[in-house]
Amino acid sequence: GNRNGEWFDKGETFAGVPFETGLEAVEKLREIFSGLELAQVALKWILMNDHISVIIPGASKLKHVPSNMGAGALADFSPEQMAAARQVYEDMIKPHVHDLW
Repeated sequence: GNRNGEWFDKGETFAGVPFETGLEAVEKLREIFSGLELAQVALKWILMNDHISVIIPGASKLKHVPSNMGAGALADFSPEQMAAARQVYEDMIKPHVHDLW
């Protein structure tokens, strides 16, 4: 919960993105990165970002550890995949969160 004892302080999710919009964004990302685990996609995206030097992934279950490690073995995403993922952010996520930065 947040400091006021409320479970969500920015709408339906902690990030401020409406729940249904978040689910739609996930489905679009699944299409863009078809056949890949989205947790690995997220880690690979971070690994491809020159501005980030450290990743501290979560692993609440033992099976998450080899999955997280496998992200580094994924091929770099294509410019088209990166642009499509960016468009999901611009269209679906940014309008709900950008003003919170």
